[in-house]
Amino acid sequence: MKQKIFLFILAVVMLFPRVNLALAQETEETDVNTNSFASWQEKIKQRMETRKQNLEERKEQVKAKLTERVRNRVQTMTQNIMTRLEHRIIRLEAHAARLEELAVKFEVKGADVMETRVKIDEAKDYLNTAQVDLETVQSQLDQLLESEDPRSDFEDLRIASQTARDDLHDSRKALAEAVSLLKMQKGQLEGGENVE
Repeated sequence: MKQKIFLFILAVVMLFPRVNLALAQETEETDVNTNSFASWQEKIKQRMETRKQNLEERKEQVKAKLTERVRNRVQTMTQNIMTRLEHRIIRLEAHAARLEELAVKFEVKGADVMETRVKIDEAKDYLNTAQVDLETVQSQLDQLLESEDPRSDFEDLRIASQTARDDLHDSRKALAEAVSLLKMQKGQLEGGENVE
């Protein structure tokens, strides 16, 4: 029996290092598998972060392009509006000058052109106000183009250009009234001579 116990202990001692060695190998494989899984997870996280950063950068680029497009479109549109309004001011000033000449001719013939002159002066006042409004539109445009958010500042620009249009409309209306007054004076002149 002593021999059996001795052999059993010897076998345990002999087998124990092998069992311990086998356990150690399994632990190393598990650690390698765990490490490879952790590194794989880490790589995926890094890829996700990289993609997220790329998407954010791309979003910013697209937003910047859109903002630039909006600015260019607003600038072009406003420049076209300003050009049309400036030409309209020039035409109305020419009409006012022509009506003044006609008023002088009618006055020489003896017609009362006081009301006509008042209407012409009223039209000139509206034209001067429209010119100031156009300068305001230009300053609003400059402010809008320097702005970070052009859409919010566009409303001020629109209001300023609308005010200029309204002044030009009022000026045209006053000149039309001056023309009708001159026509009335022409009919009242003796003999209805043609003064033009």
